Amino acid sequence: MTSPAGSPGWAFWATGPRASWGSASTFASTPAPSSSRTRPTARTWRWSQATVSLGAAHTHATPGGAGVDELQNITTLGFQPQVFEAQVEGIVAADADRAEGRLRVSRSELADAGVNRSMEAFRLNPEELRSALPDGLDTSSTTLRMERGGAVDAVVNWYATHSTSLTNTNRLVSEDNKGCAEYALERLDHGVHLTAQQRAEFVGAFANSNSGDISPNLNLSPGSGPTDDEFENTREIGTRQADAVRSQLASAGDPVGSGVASRITYVDMRGYQVRPEFSGTGRTERTGWAILGTAFGAGSQEDGPGPSIFSEGLWNNPFSATLASWRYRVDRYEAAIQAPKSTLLSVGAMGWVQQQVPVQLIRLGRLWLAVMPGEVTAAVGVMYRRAVAEATGAQERDVIIQATSNGCTHYVTTRWEYESQQYEGGATIYGKHSAAAYCQILDGLARAIVDDTEVALGPVPRDESATALRSLQGADGADLPMPMRAFGDVWTQPVDVTAGQVARAVFVGANPNNNVRHGGSYLVLERQVDGAWQRFRDDQDFDPRFRWEDKLFWRSLVTLEWTVPAGAAGTYRFVYQGDRRTGLGRILPITATSRAFTVR
Repeated sequence: MTSPAGSPGWAFWATGPRASWGSASTFASTPAPSSSRTRPTARTWRWSQATVSLGAAHTHATPGGAGVDELQNITTLGFQPQVFEAQVEGIVAADADRAEGRLRVSRSELADAGVNRSMEAFRLNPEELRSALPDGLDTSSTTLRMERGGAVDAVVNWYATHSTSLTNTNRLVSEDNKGCAEYALERLDHGVHLTAQQRAEFVGAFANSNSGDISPNLNLSPGSGPTDDEFENTREIGTRQADAVRSQLASAGDPVGSGVASRITYVDMRGYQVRPEFSGTGRTERTGWAILGTAFGAGSQEDGPGPSIFSEGLWNNPFSATLASWRYRVDRYEAAIQAPKSTLLSVGAMGWVQQQVPVQLIRLGRLWLAVMPGEVTAAVGVMYRRAVAEATGAQERDVIIQATSNGCTHYVTTRWEYESQQYEGGATIYGKHSAAAYCQILDGLARAIVDDTEVALGPVPRDESATALRSLQGADGADLPMPMRAFGDVWTQPVDVTAGQVARAVFVGANPNNNVRHGGSYLVLERQVDGAWQRFRDDQDFDPRFRWEDKLFWRSLVTLEWTVPAGAAGTYRFVYQGDRRTGLGRILPITATSRAFTVR
């Protein structure tokens, strides 16, 4: 769980009741193009904006920096080309692996893998929204299964919970609970090995849905619930999501049906007009320039609080609230968009976030996939489903919300939730009418698909990948060994252990950013079987952990750990695989092995 190796995802192409897809290390959904009905020519692209969807599970523990917006890249100190290229490679691999198959869908309810962390805001919603979400939860677990040769080859599951079982003090690379759900289906159920140089026989992708106000921390405290161990919680919440899919796969599922179409449009949210039939106020309303409120600065207290100088809630930051009140009395136009938010950062005016945002709608037979930017609350998800269902005549249950996709626009709350200015409302950057705006856009896309009409692509943001500020992380000078030691020397040898204890070895290593080892491992645990050493675990598994420690002056120690499970008696050893940078900039491999140790 601690390596930066990508998790498998899926890519999908469909042409009717049959479909084709490929497995890869990035998530993309790609139905056949329909928004541009041009005849193929020598210069026709295989895929278009409308036919590719990039979805993020959203965890705070994976490598970042794949985007170009300054606000999202603060924690990575800029754009990380290695992360970006890994995602591109995954999509290309999926394209190369496409093949014909069939689609089926299955559903179940899952109520114990999340809790509404913002009930104070949720209770402000009208009854028509509250009644659709008992306890403020969307408990639907929906799985799209892909069959080749009569066997399930891949699944994509949508379930609304944050991937924040790990706290914001965690420094290990992990895909959090949704990654553990993938691991359960792929590795435990199907024996998939991510470092094997062959096609994965099964792909399990766990996508995000309307989880903006849903926490996996069931005790409403970071790292707490169902246990007090954040790593065990990560495993348990992931297992519950995996078990829901396992139970669904025990039955045949329902055919998706024929017919595929997709539309996408980019909308400038700096002044988008929302018509009265969508605004809900009886007036034309607007969105506005992106602004983060002081409640955003407080962070989510249940999943990872921010600095103590900020608080969630409307008047819990009295100084900024007073300033905002004065400002809105002067600027009625801005008040109609952003009030009662207290401004922390005008990130739109600063050019730190995307303001021309993509909204995408994909039809797969009777299913409708609303691919939305931003983290949307449970209630907003209901609004989106109803907007698409009303425009298409589909059942609400057949409208799937895929959030945090194609762009990062922070949160979207209902206008009633916004009034409370909890964390989610403070992070609804385009103002209180954002959800209504997106419903209006979805309505237009849905009617275009039903009527088979074109949709203008809209104001696509300028491609800044070539000019984005490159992160200095991983660009250190030449690695040096510890004094009087060589690279790969074992600093601390492992000792014999029993089940429940932690086996540990420490090596003289180098900065892991020298080579992210995409498709490989930093850590290998080998077991002795009939006198030969066999790979037993590596850093795609949950219980081993790889820790890098910067000892200053470009010196590093690397610790390999393994929490020993029950029934693992035998003889083992650790293998460290790394890379060092020379003074001339060359990257040279390091491979080192610990002494053997015994598990009794």
